[in-house]
Amino acid sequence: MTAARRKLAVGAGSLILLVVLLYLPSLSAGFIWDDDVMLTNNPLVKAARGLYDIWFSTTLPDYFPLTSTTFWLEWRLWGMQPFGYHLTNVLLHALGAVLLWRVLARLAVPGAWVAALVWAIHPVCVASVAWIAERKNTLSMVFFWLSILWYLRSEDRAPAVAGPQPAARGSPARWYWLSLLAFLLALLSKTSVVALPLVLWLCAWWRHGNLSRRDLWRSAPFFVLALVLGLVTVWFQANRGLGAGMISSADPRLVRVLGGTWAIGHYLWKALLPLNLMMIYPRWTIDPRSLLAYLPALAGFGLAGLFWFYRRSWGRPFLFALGYYVLMLAPVLGFFDMRFLAYSRAADHWQYLALAGGVTLVIGGGAHWLRRHFKGFPDSVADGGGEWLIILAAWLAVLTWRHQAVFASSERLWRETLARNPRAWVAHNSLGLILAGQGKLTEAVEHYTEALRLNPRDPASHYNFANALVEQGQLDEAAAHYREAIQLEPGNPGAHHNLGNVLNLQGKYAEAAALCRKALKLSPRDANIADTLGIVLFNDGKLAEAEQYCSAALAMDPHHANARDHLGRLLARKGDLTNAILQFQAALQIQPEHAAARLDLGKALSAIGQFDLAAEQYATALQLQPAFAEARYNWAILCLLQRQPNEALAHYREALRLWPDYADALNNLAWLLATSPEPKIRDGREAVRLAEKACELAGRKQARFLGTLDAAYAESGRFAEAIATAKKARELALAAGETDLAAAALQRQHEYEAGRPFREIAP
Repeated sequence: MTAARRKLAVGAGSLILLVVLLYLPSLSAGFIWDDDVMLTNNPLVKAARGLYDIWFSTTLPDYFPLTSTTFWLEWRLWGMQPFGYHLTNVLLHALGAVLLWRVLARLAVPGAWVAALVWAIHPVCVASVAWIAERKNTLSMVFFWLSILWYLRSEDRAPAVAGPQPAARGSPARWYWLSLLAFLLALLSKTSVVALPLVLWLCAWWRHGNLSRRDLWRSAPFFVLALVLGLVTVWFQANRGLGAGMISSADPRLVRVLGGTWAIGHYLWKALLPLNLMMIYPRWTIDPRSLLAYLPALAGFGLAGLFWFYRRSWGRPFLFALGYYVLMLAPVLGFFDMRFLAYSRAADHWQYLALAGGVTLVIGGGAHWLRRHFKGFPDSVADGGGEWLIILAAWLAVLTWRHQAVFASSERLWRETLARNPRAWVAHNSLGLILAGQGKLTEAVEHYTEALRLNPRDPASHYNFANALVEQGQLDEAAAHYREAIQLEPGNPGAHHNLGNVLNLQGKYAEAAALCRKALKLSPRDANIADTLGIVLFNDGKLAEAEQYCSAALAMDPHHANARDHLGRLLARKGDLTNAILQFQAALQIQPEHAAARLDLGKALSAIGQFDLAAEQYATALQLQPAFAEARYNWAILCLLQRQPNEALAHYREALRLWPDYADALNNLAWLLATSPEPKIRDGREAVRLAEKACELAGRKQARFLGTLDAAYAESGRFAEAIATAKKARELALAAGETDLAAAALQRQHEYEAGRPFREIAP
C-alpha cells in the first residue's frame, strides 16, 4: 500500500471509529416523534407493494422516495427494533464525515481532516443522527458530498485539448455523469439539497477566482434537476405536508424574510456555542415596525459587503464559507411553507449540512494561522500532532454524548423540550399523546388543554384531546373537538374516522356512515376505516353493505383481526354460525389477546349448545380485560341457559358494577329478580329500581324493557301499574312489528288482572 493510500485509510478509519464510539448511546434509543409517520405506522413501508406507491404515488406527506425505500428494505431486517435503523444513521453520518474530508482536501482547505472531525462530533448534528426519521439528512448528505467530490474530480481531470474526447475509464465525462447521478439521489433522499448547483459555482469561484461560461453550461443539468424536484416538494408540502394551524403561512412576507435573517444568526450562534440545544426553540415574534427586527439583516449584508471588498485577500474564505452557509440554509429560512415552521423558525436538524461551512471556516482559518506560526499542523490524524485540538474535541464530544440522552425516548424528548421551552404547544400535544398511551389520561388532558391554550388552531391537539375524551367516556365533548379538527384540517381522514366511531357509539348511524365514507375517500386503502364503516352499517341493520366493507377491509389487510371479528358477527347475525366461528377463530389466531373476539366466539359457541367451551372463552376474555362488562353479561346469560340462576345473578351484578348504566344488564337482572321461581332470588323492590333505570336510559321506548318493568311491578304487588305498563309495552311492540313481544305482554297482562305475578326463567 502506498503512503497516500495508507494515509487515506487511516484518516477514514479514524473518523468512522470515532463517530461510531461517540454515538453508542443512540444505538439504544427508541422511536421518537414522526418516526411513526416515516416508519413504524407507515403502511407503505410495511406493504409488499409499498415500493411502487413510495415512488409513484402521492400518498406520503413528502416525496423522499429513496429515504422511504431504505426504510422499506430495513423493515424486513429490523421490523420494530430501533437498533438497526439507528446503526444505519450513525454509519451514514460517519461516511459523510469521510466524504466531507475528501471534498475539503480536494478544495485545498487547510485542516480538512480536522474540520471533518469537528463537524462529525458537533452536538448540533445529534438531532439528525439520533432521530431515525432524519435519515433524510444523513442519506442525502452522503450523496451531496459524493456529487461535489465527483464534480471536482471531473474538473481536475479535464482534457487540455478542446473538442470531444473518448469516455475512457476515469475520464472527466464519467465523473461528471456520476456527479449528476449522485445529485439526483440526494434530491430523492431530501430536496433541501437543491442549492448544490450554486455550491458548485462557489467551488469554481474558490478554485479559479471567477465563473466561466463553461462552468455555467456544466452546471445547467444540475439546475434542471433542482428545479424539477424542488417543484415536486413544493407541491407535496402544499397538498400533503401542510395542515391547518400553520402560523408561518399567516406571517407577512416581510416578517418571514426577517425571520430568515434571525435564523441565520441563531444557527451561527449555535454552531459556535452549542449549548441549550432543544427540539423546539421559542418562536420569535418579529415586529417589522421595529428597527431591531432589521439588525441581523443589516449585519449580514454589511459583513458580506466587507468580505466581498476584500475578496482577493483575507475576505475570500469568509465569503466562501458565508455563501455556502446561507445557500444551504435558504430552503429552510421560511420563504417556503413547511409544517415545522409553525412550531419554530429554527431547528438543529436544518443546520446539518450548512454546519460544515461554519466549521470549515473556523478550523481552516485556525489551521492557516497555526501553519504560519507553528510547524506540524495536521491535515489528518495520520500526520500526527495537533495536540491543541484535544480540548476542543473533548468538549464537543462530551456535549454530543450528553445531548443524545434527550433522544432516548419520546417522553424524554418532550419533557426536556418543555423544561427549556414551556410554550412549545407541539411538545404539550406530543407529551399528552404519550401519556394517553400510558393510560395517564388526566395528565394527558392537562397537556392537551395547555397546547390548545397556546395554539387554539392546532388540529392535532383537538384530535388527540378528542381521543382522550373518548377513553374517558365523554363522547359529546370528544365529538366537538373532532369537529373542530375537521374544520381546521378537512383532509384529515383520522378525524372523520374517529368522529364516525363516536357517532356510531351514540347510535347516530347515518351520520357516522357518511363520515366514514369521507374518511375512506381521503384514505382509500385504510383497512381500519373500511372495517369501521362495515360495523356502522351492521349496527344500522344494512347487513349486505356491511359485509361488503368488512370483506374489503380484509382484502386490504388479511391479518386485520377486527375485520375478521366483525365479519364473524355479520355471519352470526345471518345465522351462519359455522362460518362465523371460523372467522372468530381466525381473528384469535392473528391476535390471541383479542378479548372482543373471544366474547363473540363464546356467544356463537353458546348458540350451538357448546356451553363449556363458551364459558372458557368468557373466562379468557375477562382474564385479558377484567373490566369487560359485556363478557360478564353474556356469561350470566350462559348460566341461565345452564339453569344456574345464582351464578347468573353474580355475573349480572358484576357487569353493573363495571358499567352502572348498562341498560341490557339492568333489564336482565331486573327480569331475573322479578320472575325467578326461586323465592331466595326474587326481590321485587330492587327489580323495580333496576327496570325503571333501564327504561329511563332507553327513553321508555323499548317494549322489552317495559315488559320487564311490568313484571317487576307485579312482583312488588303493584298490579294496577303492572297492567298499565304491560298495555304500554304491547302498544310499543305492535308499533314496532314485534308480534311475539306483543303476545307475551298480553299474556302477562292477563296474569296481572288475575292478581298473579309472572314467573319465568329467561335471559
